[in-house]
Formats: sequence, structure tokens, C-alpha cells
Amino acid sequence: MTMKIIFVLFTCFIYEASTIQLPSSCPDLPFHDIPTDHLFHKKVKPLVIAHRGLPKEYQENTYDGIIASLDSHADGFELDIYKTKDDQLVVFHDDNTMRMTGVSKVVYNSTYQELLELNITDTIVKGGNTYTFGKKRKIPLLEDILKVTSKHDILHYLEMKPSEPLRPHELQLAKDTARLVAQIIEKMGLVKKAIIVSFDFRKVKVVKAINPNITVGTLFSQKFADKPKSRYLEMKELGNLEQCVKDGPEDTLEFFKFVLQSGLFFKQAGSSSFDCDIKLYNNPKYLNKTLPTLRQNYSRTVSTGFYTIYSMGKTEEQHLIDERKALQLIKQGGGQRFITDDVKRARSLLGKSSSAGTILKMNSFIICLNFFVFQFHF
Repeated sequence: MTMKIIFVLFTCFIYEASTIQLPSSCPDLPFHDIPTDHLFHKKVKPLVIAHRGLPKEYQENTYDGIIASLDSHADGFELDIYKTKDDQLVVFHDDNTMRMTGVSKVVYNSTYQELLELNITDTIVKGGNTYTFGKKRKIPLLEDILKVTSKHDILHYLEMKPSEPLRPHELQLAKDTARLVAQIIEKMGLVKKAIIVSFDFRKVKVVKAINPNITVGTLFSQKFADKPKSRYLEMKELGNLEQCVKDGPEDTLEFFKFVLQSGLFFKQAGSSSFDCDIKLYNNPKYLNKTLPTLRQNYSRTVSTGFYTIYSMGKTEEQHLIDERKALQLIKQGGGQRFITDDVKRARSLLGKSSSAGTILKMNSFIICLNFFVFQFHF
């Protein structure tokens, strides 16, 4: 007689999710999975994402920094995108050029030629830390970067700017930016290599509407916790969420929790990923049991990540705090994207091999087995 006995060993901690009672006016919306044929699924998680290129070696969001990330053994790179006044897409992080160039210009109110006249400084101060680079550099065009990176099997994690979704007067800018980004992703053959993200879910929604085959995702931050519900209602782009928002909590903090826990804005935008500041995860002020709640309220298979690990503006003590939380989240099965200013240190923490293109090894102490199956006959 042959018997097959299967033992299922759960090694993850069990956390009770936070439940949320939605008003009856709120629609039932899905949170999408990343398509199975996307490059994302061909890489071993967590993915190490080079934040704004290699910003400790080259100024952030520069051509040299992004291209250098291709040889850093990162699984992907992140960069920031603005539309200029003359409809060019440039790679830059801030609304204003002052911090990076010493000259004050609003990026989206400037032409590309005006931005090209500026020089990115060779000395940058972040959080009391000073970084010096070999030379000054220029603000690059997105297309110039993608002409090179599109030839590589590296995840393109591309963020659309400006970040703030709650400025109604920028609605046309949001739509135009998203339209141009969707067009260049298709033009460069990056539909299966890119995840297009923004804190502004209006942009995300437009990209998805233009090309449903493009994978889009949500960024979220506690900086929105002080935005009253009235700011959301001013957007005039709520669609089938308008009555739901009106019926949501009136208190500003409670409404922030409502947005985070329900994920309704992100679902409406067609998101397939959720990434937020690592400080927001398991933060008792907002959502103490983040991953279980996202799995319950978004999707059982929701893809999550966090930023910015080893941020150049943080102290070593803060790095160690972030490390502990990151490893905890990974043990819980989250943190599929590890967005970092220090690719080498992140890879070391995660125990990733130094060989690009091979199966990457994980340190056993950070692997969380959802289940382990033993089979034997007797």
C-alpha cells in the first residue's frame, strides 16, 4: 500500500489584517496582477532597484548615472520624468531646478533648450551629507536614456512627475505627461520591461487607458496624511469614486487611512503594484498591519515594495532601522521591490550573487516560506 503524506509547514508570522467598512456607494474594483509575461516575473525577488541611477557615484537622474546602473547588477533602475513646456520628456526629480543646478526654473514651465543651458552641480548636500562628483552634468532627455536601456533585460521603473495629485490646475499637464510617456514606452518596445508609476493616480489612469498592456503602479506617502478630503473632491476626475469619496470619513487622518486601506484610487487607475516609503509600513498611526491589510483589501497576490533604502540623506543609525524593517517585511512575503540609493549594499544585505543573469541566491534568514511540502512513500 502506498500513501502520500503532505506536510505543509507555515513559517511566516500570522498577522490579523485591518478591516475597513466601505460606504455602499463605493464600487467593487479589482487590483490587477503584473502580467505573467512581464520581465518582472523573470527576476528573483526582492528586486534591487537603482534609485535615480547610481546617485552616490553620479548625480541623480543623469545619463551617466542611469547607464552605469546597467553594469551594477541591479535588477532595475528608477528615474523621474517631467514634460517640458515644449513637450519633451526630461529626467529630473524636483519641480524646480534650484536644488540641483543653483538656478531657479520650474521644469514643466521651461523649454528643453532652457533646461539644457543649466548645469547639474558637482557637489550635492543631502541630510547633512555632502557628495562630490567628478564633473557637472546636463539634464537628459528620457529618449536618449531609453535608446540604450531598452536593449537590456533590466526593469524600467519609471516615475511620472509632478508627484502631487491634488492640484486641479495641473490636470492638463498630468494628462499630457501620461500621454507622452505611454507613447514612448510603446515606441521603445518597453511594454513588457517597464512599470510606469506615480504618486499622481490621474497620470497612472491615463497611461492605462491609452495602452492597457502597459503595467502601471501606485506610489504612496504619508505626506498626503494632512490633505483634507476636500482636496480630493477638487480634482474633478474621480469618476465612479466621487460619491464614495463624499461618503468617506470627514476627519483628515481618517480619510488618509481610508484611501490607504481601501486602495480605491489605485484600483481605479489600473495599478498592478504598490510601493511606499518604508516608514509607512506597519506604522501604528496609519496602518499597523500593512501587508495583511493590503492582501485582504487590494489583492491576495498584491505586489508591494518600498523606498528609499540606504537613502543618501539618512544616517547610519537610520539605515540600520530601515534594514530591520525591510527584512521583517520580506519575511512576511512583501517587499518585492527594494528601491535603494546603494545597490551594492542592498545586494549584500539580500545575499544576491555577483553574477548578472544568473539565479540569485537569498540568505536563508530572510526567506519566508509560505509553505514547504514534504512527500514520501511507505
